[in-house]
Amino acid sequence: MGVKRQYRRTASRVENCQIDVFLCYASPDGAALIDRELYLPREWALDGERRKEADIPEHVGFATKPQLGVAMLVRALAADLRGAWVLGDSVYGSGRRLRRFLEEQGQPFVLAIPSNEPLWWQGPETWSARTIVAALAPEA
Repeated sequence: MGVKRQYRRTASRVENCQIDVFLCYASPDGAALIDRELYLPREWALDGERRKEADIPEHVGFATKPQLGVAMLVRALAADLRGAWVLGDSVYGSGRRLRRFLEEQGQPFVLAIPSNEPLWWQGPETWSARTIVAALAPEA
């Protein structure tokens, strides 16, 4: 289910594979995977025959990886499990709704973003991360 040719970060190439999104809780005592979601590619989500053959429930639809991340974080917060920080790579850092969700929750986070990601800085206009960094003093 959900298999297609797609970029797999761990392999650094396109492969015929499934992609899972995991939520891991880490502390000085160790780490544990506490939630997971299978990324269902759009092609799978929209193909009724394929969905029926794979027995994909009706309520499962297409969601981006950042949207899956938000769903897992909502479940963790509902279970009163809050981390000191939420960390993620640029797939999640590019998810504006994920960043906004974390801000609304007062949840500190560090998410990688591409250098051309539009960000709000000093007013209503968006600026690329690259432009913001170039405008900062070296000690910043």
